[in-house]
Amino acid sequence: MSSEDQREAIVCVDDEPLVLAALRRTLRSRLGRHYSIELARNGAEALELIEELSREHTATRMVVSDAMMPVMDGYELVRRLHQERPEVLKVIVTGYADHSELARLTEEAGLLASFDKPWSNDELCDFIERSLGTSA
Repeated sequence: MSSEDQREAIVCVDDEPLVLAALRRTLRSRLGRHYSIELARNGAEALELIEELSREHTATRMVVSDAMMPVMDGYELVRRLHQERPEVLKVIVTGYADHSELARLTEEAGLLASFDKPWSNDELCDFIERSLGTSA
């Protein structure tokens, strides 16, 4: 498979269906022609999805995750991605931020940024585009 055939994805992770739908709609509108926007309901599901995408020759470029979720929260997901897939960029969106934990993840696990819910669509998309080097 040539590098031109390699697809790329952004994985959104949240246990709230309405939040996932909003993230998908927002990211598709600005980034959908460059990236597949994939959805998972928790960190464990996201890790499985990233493995599946890899088998399908789709590279996960970024994960945008909620912090607080059942099964595996966003904090643990960021740690696991840092260990297992350090090339994946990591962003947290949350309504219940543990600021000391976010600072620790930024320092120790490569967390790029965190955004409070409700987020600004333009700010989030602008940040993602800059981080991925994608022009609008």
